[in-house]
Amino acid sequence: MMGFSFLATVVVFLISSPLVLLFSPLLLFAAAVLVGALTGLGAGGDMALAGIASLVWFFQGARAGGTLALVASMYEEKVEEGGGDEEGQDGYLQQNEQSPNQEAKQGT
Repeated sequence: MMGFSFLATVVVFLISSPLVLLFSPLLLFAAAVLVGALTGLGAGGDMALAGIASLVWFFQGARAGGTLALVASMYEEKVEEGGGDEEGQDGYLQQNEQSPNQEAKQGT
């Protein structure tokens, strides 16, 4: 029985060798496409893990009330200072903007 298995293996090898040689250019490009696809999927998975890790880091920092919450509150105060109020009056930033004509009048 072992001799029959060896003989069958040799026959299949002899039949398939010329086919592999004939189709090797196609197989080469197919392998290149496969490698490119796997590389792209791997890069996508890495970016997904990095995004999830950054979101976890962000929400843990916000929940703990650490420096992230402190920085966010500082920026919130600055935005409130710069914007207008409910009556539509201009805020600090809009009041300090001057046109070139107004600056020239103040300089004389």
